[in-house]
Amino acid sequence: MSTLTDISSSQLYQILGAAVKNKGSDLHLKAGKPPSLRLNGELRDLQIPALDANSMEKIVSWLCAAAKISEPADNIKQMDFTFYIKDMGRFRCHIYSQMATWAVALRIIPEVIPAPKALRLPPVINYITQLERGIVLISGATGMGKSTTVSSILSEITQKRRCHIVTIEDPVEFIIPDGIATVSQRGIGVDVNNFEDALEASFREDPDVLFIGEMRSELSIKVALQAGESGHLCISTIHTADVRRTIDRIANMVSEQAKGAILGRLAESLEVIISQRLLPMKGRKDRILASEVMVSNPSMREVIRDVTAHKKITSLLAKQATGTNNHTFDQDLISLVKNNLITVETAESAATNPSDLMRSLRVQ
Repeated sequence: MSTLTDISSSQLYQILGAAVKNKGSDLHLKAGKPPSLRLNGELRDLQIPALDANSMEKIVSWLCAAAKISEPADNIKQMDFTFYIKDMGRFRCHIYSQMATWAVALRIIPEVIPAPKALRLPPVINYITQLERGIVLISGATGMGKSTTVSSILSEITQKRRCHIVTIEDPVEFIIPDGIATVSQRGIGVDVNNFEDALEASFREDPDVLFIGEMRSELSIKVALQAGESGHLCISTIHTADVRRTIDRIANMVSEQAKGAILGRLAESLEVIISQRLLPMKGRKDRILASEVMVSNPSMREVIRDVTAHKKITSLLAKQATGTNNHTFDQDLISLVKNNLITVETAESAATNPSDLMRSLRVQ
């Protein structure tokens, strides 16, 4: 394998430009391997020589210069930031050390925030943009488009409500224009020292809508509950696969002593959960969103309160699907198959209950 031993800035910009042009989602750079681009969920090597350790040192220097920040000190082994390149776009950058050399993971952030319809977001989005209080959670694994969904929702709110939106992000990804709303986006390490300080200060910033970049601690749960209970709309993301696991994850983030009280408050404040997965489209080099949606109602609130009843959540969503926004992943997968958007094989591999899904498809 040939190796690129002395990369130039123009070559780096060509690599970044190729990633944007080919509509990749992520670009990976490391010593000993050609740059690789994630296209439709799969990593593919670019047709250029492998990078070496010296090239990675230069790349890290240029990326830090583009973000107007200092290069990592000897005791810093990873760092996160975003930067913008004119005529190319915005990137989220994670620099990290592996095998005593630098590596870089770059997320490509579209300059134009996609509309909900373009993302094939479920109809419940219109309901969310009109909510004035409560908690909305967007769940899914890494790379399943949670940040894009949230930015689309917030962008829609800026067009509909005269309000103040405050975001707490690590780092700030999509830049959300004001519209008729005012948007304040706070980046950890840039606008505030740490996540905890940002959460504690959030209510002093007079928000109507609060976006917490990730639900990752007991403090973030308590701030979200406080927001929902005090007449604010709080939106956040969480790394869980479906609605039931989202509720369970929140319950497991708090102590046993606090669990009952937290679930009781959550049952009252939680308005919507959207769980999402991106799946390969049938006959196209693209991905499509499959979702599971829970819009809270009296029977769902009762189940959320009782940790021993959480196993009923998926079946309850399925029963409530007719005439409501609620539906399970498997119900959405069946719809995607019927509309010829994904293959039966894709649906089966993504299903919560593959045997029931296949039985339903045979019946239909």
